[in-house]
Amino acid sequence: MFSVLQEFVCYMYSYNVSDVNKVRSTLFCARYNTGLPQSMLSPRTSGIDLSLLPPCRSSLVKHVLRANYHTYVWKHADQATIDLPSPVGCGWTIDDGNLLHVDRTDGDIIPEDVVDILADSTCVSAEEDVEEDDAVDNILDYVFDDDDDEF
Repeated sequence: MFSVLQEFVCYMYSYNVSDVNKVRSTLFCARYNTGLPQSMLSPRTSGIDLSLLPPCRSSLVKHVLRANYHTYVWKHADQATIDLPSPVGCGWTIDDGNLLHVDRTDGDIIPEDVVDILADSTCVSAEEDVEEDDAVDNILDYVFDDDDDEF
């Protein structure tokens, strides 16, 4: 079922393939290398607006799990009491304080070669002497513009 959903997402971006990571990479390279029109740039920065790309496979899996869970809830909305399964493992996690958080992806969010491109071009200046982990954190802050480092 997931392969059909993945293929549908690819079709939404006008690609006749069944791998969202391939479409994501192709679109990123095409938009990054050809000089972007002003409408594709983020209004607050001169960077690339990554929201125009399809989700990566890992993120799509988590989204499908959350959508499936919500569907289960709505499907049973006509019942007076619902025996809901735990949302943990269905696109959410619980932290030490017993708070529920969205689990957006497994593994790397940005491939290493893209991190290198972004670090060299926009996020980390050449004069700064930063460690690799700091460079990745700077890139993620730049891309997601998030103060609390949660995605």
